[in-house]
Amino acid sequence: AEVMRPIDFNDPMLRRDLCDLNLLANLTGQCDLHLGNYGVRPPGDGDPRRLVAFDNDVSFGNAGDSARLYRRPDGRELHASKATDLPPVIARDTYNAVMAMEPERLSQLLDGLVTPAEIDATQDRLKEIKGHLSGLLADDNVLNDDGWNDPRVSDLLGLSLIGRFLAVVPRSG
Repeated sequence: AEVMRPIDFNDPMLRRDLCDLNLLANLTGQCDLHLGNYGVRPPGDGDPRRLVAFDNDVSFGNAGDSARLYRRPDGRELHASKATDLPPVIARDTYNAVMAMEPERLSQLLDGLVTPAEIDATQDRLKEIKGHLSGLLADDNVLNDDGWNDPRVSDLLGLSLIGRFLAVVPRSG
């Protein structure tokens, strides 16, 4: 039987993981990120992965800006997150990793996995994300691990895409 368990959005590591997922979804052009496409494991279930994303078939695509559009094979259109849906805060190590990523290296990693047009679009999204992250740094919204419980961060997350996710997830058992 499936039961619904509450998600504790006050958990600092879950907050961090959700911001990372949001950033990754924007980088990969994932147009279909919603509560049904990720799950949250409760603490203490023996698996160190707290956040698990799945159903990523609507990723990449060849639109490079944050207002990208994906047309499914059935003709249905999905609109991705706008730039305002990029996370309002980010972990310092995530910031460092993204800012260090060079477009050429990204191209090497994706070569053979997606089309050249999709690689170009991903590089465009990387550039846009780097601009967003530079703004976060200027606004003091690049966080160390001890910053995720700050009330200011709670307020910021409450106004973001992450704060709008529902507070329950399906779980077997």
